[in-house]
Amino acid sequence: MTTAASVDLQSLVNSLPQTGPFRFIDQVIEIGDRHVTAAYRFRGDEFFYPGHFQGAPVTPGVILFEAMAQGGVVLQVLYLTGKSQPSSSGIRLLRTVLTEVQGEIHRPVVPPARVIIRGELVLWRAGKIRSKVVMLSESKDVIATATIAGMGVAIA
Repeated sequence: MTTAASVDLQSLVNSLPQTGPFRFIDQVIEIGDRHVTAAYRFRGDEFFYPGHFQGAPVTPGVILFEAMAQGGVVLQVLYLTGKSQPSSSGIRLLRTVLTEVQGEIHRPVVPPARVIIRGELVLWRAGKIRSKVVMLSESKDVIATATIAGMGVAIA
């Protein structure tokens, strides 16, 4: 288990290639070689709410899966790559391209709501990753589950 004592968790969040308004992680709670736990607060002022059920906003499912990918897969790749290639410049040139998502949404996320994302590593080999990811409410209700796969791609 890795905590703030052994890795700068906020720097890990800051190293995500996604930025506002498309970053859906604001905290890494815990990370290790085979798992990651992160969180995001859907505030209700994000760009997609005005057009998604006007007057009664619901977080779009594709955004839930994007948050799960960022928290349960991309952070894991950044962490593992950083361990094997400690040069931060190498990490900045890496992008995780999603190749597969098989998931199910169990309940809606109505803002404001904080979600917890937990990823369990299934495969990490030759720049490819597969993780089982679950999104939970703060009260630990399951919001969504998915198996998400991707691969690291270096950019110029």
